[in-house]
Amino acid sequence: MAAAPSEGGGLAVGAEVGGMDCAATGSALAPLVVPETLERVQMDQLDAGPVDYVIKCTEGLFSGRFIYVNRTEQGELFGSDKGDKDVTMYIENANLSPKHAEIKFNDKTYQYFLRDFASEDGTWVRIRWNRSIEIAPGQELRFGDTVVEVRAGPPIPLDEEVRCWLTAYGLQHLVDQMHGRGLSTLQDIRGLIGTAGCDAAHFAGDLSPEDALALSSALSALDRMWPAEEYPRHSLEFVRRCPNGGEGKAVAVISWNGGTLALAPLGNVEEPDAALTGSMGSATSP
Repeated sequence: MAAAPSEGGGLAVGAEVGGMDCAATGSALAPLVVPETLERVQMDQLDAGPVDYVIKCTEGLFSGRFIYVNRTEQGELFGSDKGDKDVTMYIENANLSPKHAEIKFNDKTYQYFLRDFASEDGTWVRIRWNRSIEIAPGQELRFGDTVVEVRAGPPIPLDEEVRCWLTAYGLQHLVDQMHGRGLSTLQDIRGLIGTAGCDAAHFAGDLSPEDALALSSALSALDRMWPAEEYPRHSLEFVRRCPNGGEGKAVAVISWNGGTLALAPLGNVEEPDAALTGSMGSATSP
């Protein structure tokens, strides 16, 4: 194999393949990749497209078996009523309601959505391995033996939208710069995106490379994370359910910037690690 400098500063490589000299025959060879010249992108900027899902049964009669989830408009409806034509995934002897839960694929956002179908015992999602899911009013969270209801909390004022949005990305120090440019609502942000694109400099002036990259990423994800007319304009209130069925106790109110909910016996809880919580709020409850 022979190598020589190329015009672009890389190396042009000639090799004998099958007894034939590629350089001698004039075969075009791709230039070597120079890592320093490649554009850097964040993982959330990569679009992998739709992904097929399968569900693995981990407990019960069908433990170890896999169920394929189709991406059709109908989706999959799980239930125990074998005679119901709407039930696409009939599972017997699993304590399911006749129509228990459905999973549907959204071809616009490339997401799968799980919905309880007014089942008798509800549909529960177990989170493990440091993963996360979206939460919304009407859901219940179970931590050990403690059940916490998620309710709609106080509304987020229009003129506080940009502050809450920036705080969610750790960019709360840019609030004054944006307010000075007349940007206080997400509608203001969308309007400027329509005329200036996602160039961070148009929104907050001169920025450090790190802030510019983070803000550009937040701008690019705005319609996906805060869809127009669909994003929640309120905080979330977390109410611990009383064992005796009485009125629950609100233990936390968390806005777009997130927070830490700590439940501990007798209220003895360690202070949250600042490296983990950052600027997010926290709440504790016995």
